Amino acid sequence: MQCTPSKEISNFLYKFKFFAQNSACFSFVIRKKNLQDIMDLGITYEQSIEIIKELTYKNYVSGPQKDKDYPDKDVWVFGCQINEHETYIKLSGDFSCKVAKCISFHKSEHSLKYPYK
Repeated sequence: MQCTPSKEISNFLYKFKFFAQNSACFSFVIRKKNLQDIMDLGITYEQSIEIIKELTYKNYVSGPQKDKDYPDKDVWVFGCQINEHETYIKLSGDFSCKVAKCISFHKSEHSLKYPYK
């Protein structure tokens, strides 16, 4: 699989964070796994949003790739360490509604590979 250039990753994150800075333009997909893992990681919902806002191209794992639920939309995957746990973060690349959407935020089930670390 070909790695996305760091500039393209940074551009995606810039756009995502632009919308995410306004809480009315940020959406977190509420799934039991996401909510439970946020609690298990020892952070709050608000802290999870701040962690997302601090992501850089160095946290990049993969993407853009087709969303399995919405094949006409793209998703991006990032990762980071939170309290000794590798954390999987999947963000939507769809800004058509001017909303930054986090699809997944949970402990990683597999070791993540970071091409820019």
